[in-house]
Amino acid sequence: MAAVYVFNMAKLISDIQTQKKDPKRVNVYLDGEFAFGVSKVVAAWLKIGQMLPEEKIESLRNEEEIETAYLKSLHFVSYRPRTTFEIRKNLLGKDYPEPIIDAVLERLSENHLVDDLEFARNWIANRQELHPRSQLILTLELRRKGISDELIQKPWKEILMMNRLPTWQPENTCTELKTWKD
Repeated sequence: MAAVYVFNMAKLISDIQTQKKDPKRVNVYLDGEFAFGVSKVVAAWLKIGQMLPEEKIESLRNEEEIETAYLKSLHFVSYRPRTTFEIRKNLLGKDYPEPIIDAVLERLSENHLVDDLEFARNWIANRQELHPRSQLILTLELRRKGISDELIQKPWKEILMMNRLPTWQPENTCTELKTWKD
């Protein structure tokens, strides 16, 4: 049986060029051939003439994929607050693997851009203010958005504790009984 040796070949960065269509990104050339494109943030420490081991190349590609997914998530949450479930579903629809999605969600959470409990609080307050609904309906809406029952119950308990249960008060109530005449 012949022995198979696998060498971890490092590659030389032969060129780094700013992309023409997106000046925030660069193309990295290894051993004279295009290897990959990355954002300038990810490529900040790269230098022409530097040797990159294969695992560092894979790490750069992984970091770039996380950065791209993060930017897409920022765009997604820029329209309105989103739940973890909504962001995960959006990224899955863009064919990102679970480890990338988990890294993006962790980063969004660290930057306070996704918080399911805060989302539930705001959703309930907003809906009660603008489109009053029952607790059951609001709970169902939040479940559809991927909020767990445990997180849904916390804002309701807070409302009960603060005695802020919204009450329905008709604006044009009739105080007198009027009769119709023929």
